[in-house]
Amino acid sequence: MSVRVTYWTDPFFTQPLECCESDLVPPANFFISSDKFGRSNSSNLGTDEQGHRWIIERGKWDIANLSLRTTDVPATPTPSGTYNIARVEGASAADVSAEAILRFTSPSFLGCVVRYQSLSRYYLGAMSDRGLCYILKMTDQYLTAGVVLVSTALSPLQTARLTFRATGDLLELLVDGEIVLTVRDSDIAESGFPGLFGYPTQAHVGQVLGSFDNWYAEGDG
Repeated sequence: MSVRVTYWTDPFFTQPLECCESDLVPPANFFISSDKFGRSNSSNLGTDEQGHRWIIERGKWDIANLSLRTTDVPATPTPSGTYNIARVEGASAADVSAEAILRFTSPSFLGCVVRYQSLSRYYLGAMSDRGLCYILKMTDQYLTAGVVLVSTALSPLQTARLTFRATGDLLELLVDGEIVLTVRDSDIAESGFPGLFGYPTQAHVGQVLGSFDNWYAEGDG
C-alpha cells in the first residue's frame, strides 16, 4: 500500500498553484482497520472498510442498528455471564492503536484489545458504565489474572470514545482523548490482532451489554 501526498508550493495561495506528488510507502507490516458498521443487521459481522474479516473469538456479537453490539451469554458453570471478544483478521501488529465509541446498555465493561494472539494472551484496555478504567494483561484463561493497573472511577456515563495504545512496552488508555492510565509491561511483545471486548458487571444474561461505533485501528510491525 502507498499513500499519495500532495505538496503545494504556495501555501498562502498568492501565486498560481503548482504541486508535485510523491508516494510514501509504509512499513511492510503497517495496517489500517476502520469500520462504521453501516450494514444490515446480521449475526455475520462481515468485514471492515479495508476488507479485514471480523472474527468472533468468544461470546455473542452481531450487527444491529448500524452498530456492532455484544450480548451477555450464560457462563459455565456459573450463570453470571462471560467475557466477549471480537477481532479483525489479517491486521496483526505489535505497535498498535485501537479506538471505538462505546455505548453502554447494561452494567458492563467495554473496551479494546491489542496484541491478541489467543483467548489466553492479549492486552485489554476497558472502562465500565460507572467510569472505572483498567489495563489488563491476559496470560491464562481467567479474566481476573494479570491486572496491570486500575484507575479511580471517572464520572458515570453512557457513551465514551476509548483509545488503547501499545508502543513497545508502553500501554496507554485514553477516554475522550485524555490519557487516564499509563503503564509499562513487556510480557506480550509479539504482534497480535486488535479487537473489541465486553463483560457484564452484573448478571444480565440475554441482555445487550453495549455497542461500538466508529472503530479505527492502525499498527506497525
